[in-house]
Amino acid sequence: MAKKIHIHTSDEHRGNENLVTLLIPDLSRFDQLISKLQNDIAEARSQIGDKTQQLDLLKSDSEFAKFLVLAERIKSGTIKITPDQAVNWRKLVEKHAQPFAQSAKLLPALEVLETTVKQAEDELKVAVHERIVATEGVSCVIDHIVGQTSVRTMCSVSGVAGLAAMQPAQIRETLLRMDAGKMRIFSENSGTINWQFDAS
Repeated sequence: MAKKIHIHTSDEHRGNENLVTLLIPDLSRFDQLISKLQNDIAEARSQIGDKTQQLDLLKSDSEFAKFLVLAERIKSGTIKITPDQAVNWRKLVEKHAQPFAQSAKLLPALEVLETTVKQAEDELKVAVHERIVATEGVSCVIDHIVGQTSVRTMCSVSGVAGLAAMQPAQIRETLLRMDAGKMRIFSENSGTINWQFDAS
């Protein structure tokens, strides 16, 4: 039993088949995390689309769009208004108070959502990479089969290291408990096998 097996010659033993067990990683935790992150990204992008549409609708009013540009320039100090101009400016602020308040809520909400997407995308890359690493090198090669030989896979969360730390009795009990996760991939009395785990 191993994650990577290479046998030169496989034969029966005292009339019993040679049973080879290949440990394959349990990818369910990766798949669940990847699915969750993909859903989170899709949901955040949908919200970004909705809020961007709302913001674009507000800016479609040419007067309000000009007001936003002017407000930004006054805020940055690019434009300085005189006391006389301040009266008219206050009137403009009052006129556009409602759409300005709406845009003031939308902009930071968009920034938060964009940050959420970026973080989730980074986590997704890590999860996909770790999933690939977990499956690297899982293979079974038997050069010559001269007697009844069966190869099966067995899904394991802890892998070989987890079994190696157990006592023989514990290993037997664990293997019996894991029997439902076994799948026979080969059973012949001659030939060769060169099997690679496909996690796609």
